[in-house]
Amino acid sequence: MALPTPLPLSADTLRTLLRPRKIPCVSLSVPKHRPPDHEGDPVVLRHLVDRAWLTLVATRSREETERILAPWRDLEADPLFWRNGPAGFAGFAADGESWIVPLEGALEPAARVGPRFHTLPLVRRLASMERRIVVIAGSRSVRVVEATGDGEGAPRLAPVPLVRSSGPSFPDGTVPRGAIVEFVPEQPHRVMHGLGALGDAVHGGFGSRTEGVDADTRRYLRDVASMVASADVAAPGGLILVGLPRVVAAFEEGLPRHHVPCDRVAIDPSLLSEAELAHAVGDVLRVARRRRERDLADAFLEARAHGRGSGDFVEAARAAVGGRVATLLLQEGRDEPGAIDARTGSIDFPETRTKGPSAGDDATAGDLYGALADIVLTHGGEVVIVPAEKMPTRTGVAAIYRWGENGPAPTERSRGGGRS
Repeated sequence: MALPTPLPLSADTLRTLLRPRKIPCVSLSVPKHRPPDHEGDPVVLRHLVDRAWLTLVATRSREETERILAPWRDLEADPLFWRNGPAGFAGFAADGESWIVPLEGALEPAARVGPRFHTLPLVRRLASMERRIVVIAGSRSVRVVEATGDGEGAPRLAPVPLVRSSGPSFPDGTVPRGAIVEFVPEQPHRVMHGLGALGDAVHGGFGSRTEGVDADTRRYLRDVASMVASADVAAPGGLILVGLPRVVAAFEEGLPRHHVPCDRVAIDPSLLSEAELAHAVGDVLRVARRRRERDLADAFLEARAHGRGSGDFVEAARAAVGGRVATLLLQEGRDEPGAIDARTGSIDFPETRTKGPSAGDDATAGDLYGALADIVLTHGGEVVIVPAEKMPTRTGVAAIYRWGENGPAPTERSRGGGRS
């Protein structure tokens, strides 16, 4: 039984699927229910595969068609997958290759056959996800995790491995104080007292008010901050720091001066359960996402005013194939059949145009918004999905260009003449 290869929902997976493949390419979008309501899910997959089969066999041999769709026939007959598999998934198949990518949230069943994979369901979820590095800072232990969320519910927290330039590494992302400085509990001036979840911290002896964090604690926190800053875990938007104010302040002393400003959650992390911690971080992610949507809309309006942006789909498509689009804003849920020539940017509309979820009923129907997103991503641009009420245009597209119509600005090195 040759089942599809599972791939995580990630930017690397998206880049893998965007590579040129032997045509035809089959893309599936399959919703799935949890037991005991999953009995009808294999039937949904069978109908989608049958739809793709009818499209393929019209132009390909029966043998090739069966070879492309064989992994999905095997998946339909695998009871373990339907009992324990993901809540929904996107499937991709070409001759000799097949992958499955788990997708959370609502999915419309769809089957498409074309010259490329239909990756927009992945793009939409990746573009709607916020990813931040979270530092849970205490005087005796610091834990570093990666928080990933889509703005709905609590984010997922995964440990971030840390490596010290000289000394032990910390694969679980937790750095105990003893690994950096020696902790002597018999000396009261080295003991930290937390005064409640939102209280302050006292060091320098029992009840002392002269110093917030002693020298050893400060050195420990600065060393961990240096590890975090040098680790290859950078995420846009800066860090989220969870901890008592003076502990967080000591940690920030170890960050480079040019470091992006951090968001803070002023609370004693030892008093939080893992669920409460995720909820607190989720609130920060939601605020950050709203801020990012507002900033991108403002950036588009400014770029358009200076000839470096457009909300016209045709203009955006032509700029995308030329590698000019740095950031593409797409309206959430917008869908329209059609195709874009990846060489010229010209748009091909089908004779019969349908909108909404029914657009996926035709296995050969392309998706203009997905095609535009693929082209931008292929040329190294960024795609962001924005709610309809936050879109700065009515077309569902807002493209911010890397340069205007006259090409990139000349660099200092390329300028002629004498001395500058």
